Amino acid sequence: MSTELKSKTESISLTRFAGCLSTGACIILTQRAEETTPSPLDHIFQNIRLTRTEAALLAADLLDFAQGKEIEEYNN
Repeated sequence: MSTELKSKTESISLTRFAGCLSTGACIILTQRAEETTPSPLDHIFQNIRLTRTEAALLAADLLDFAQGKEIEEYNN
């Protein structure tokens, strides 16, 4: 069973759904893909599926970015 959640961002929809016993409730963030000429191979939507723990960690990263406090990672 899934439930649409209110989003503060018009271009992103939020859907909560029952995960499995090990993950519990999860959320799917859905955004319409960039404007392109649709073909059978194009994806119309982009999705991210997150557990509550993953959502909390991502929220912290996004807040850092929004506040200009993001940390660059260098892979050398």
